[in-house]
Amino acid sequence: MILDKFNLPKIYGVWGGELFKILKKMVKNLTLKVKPNCEVILVAPLIASDSYIEKFLKDKSGWIEEKLNYFKSHQIPKRELVSGEDFYYLGKRYRLKVIESKEEGVKLKKEYCYLFVKGKDNLKRKEKILEEWYRERAKEVFDEVIKKYQRVVKRDINRVTIRKMKTRWGSCSYHKKNIN
Repeated sequence: MILDKFNLPKIYGVWGGELFKILKKMVKNLTLKVKPNCEVILVAPLIASDSYIEKFLKDKSGWIEEKLNYFKSHQIPKRELVSGEDFYYLGKRYRLKVIESKEEGVKLKKEYCYLFVKGKDNLKRKEKILEEWYRERAKEVFDEVIKKYQRVVKRDINRVTIRKMKTRWGSCSYHKKNIN
């Protein structure tokens, strides 16, 4: 058992080869989550007994297995960012070509996505360049769509924020006129 910063117990274990976590907190009910990275998390009340938690997990074992199988079958393989990999932009597939260059950037030409980078072996740098490029393109596309629909709905948008999200795809605040 491990204590977190609030001295609440955390218990780690393995479920069918996957890591699971049991967190005891000041909550009323048990909450069970299976995340896309196949992590199983059970949040339990501080007063919940180990036998009660074990029975709950056994009762939910079918559901846990179903979710784990779903996420395992929908895993996206980690990109290596080497020439020959496929990339998609606006629904069209492009073949990646990594080119060592003094000038860094990304260019689309015909069916190729050219990634110009100073060090071909620096995965983190290649990821950063591609992410910045996708972010810039997304901003351009969103600005175009927002400009078009602002006239239709007769509302101004104060701010558009583009973030890297793990699960949530977007949100908006009607009163603040923000889109995230």
